[in-house]
Amino acid sequence: MTSLAILPARIALIAIFLGALLGQVLILPMFIEETTYIHPEVAHLATPYRCTVTAGLVFLQIALICFWILILKLRRRTFYQASSLHWFSIAICAAAAATLLVLGLGIHLLGFIGAGGPGVVLAVAGGAALGGTATCLLVALRGMLASRIRKQTA
Repeated sequence: MTSLAILPARIALIAIFLGALLGQVLILPMFIEETTYIHPEVAHLATPYRCTVTAGLVFLQIALICFWILILKLRRRTFYQASSLHWFSIAICAAAAATLLVLGLGIHLLGFIGAGGPGVVLAVAGGAALGGTATCLLVALRGMLASRIRKQTA
């Protein structure tokens, strides 16, 4: 990976990380406050939903940190080492956990509470599809990296 590609990747990772942090600190509390004001009947769900969304964003941030470290390893030319597999494994677990939280929140909101319309269905389906795809891609990339490392050491 050339330095020409590393810089935009780092900028994107920083932007996504800061966007998730902004969502945790500012946007999510305002959204929950507004929602509980408009729909006081769901006020009892504000804290568990906030914790769930915050946990999902934390998992996203963990994956972003792993990607940052992997990009750093690329730049230092130490990517094809067994330690990179560790960072891939953490990113895979974080992506899978965030995806499961999206699914769980959507199933609870739509199935048990009966709230939300087509927009919620679309958001949950899109989030689950994106998370599942990212997780599968990471698993495939980890497998390719493990294969390359095995070939190097053999």
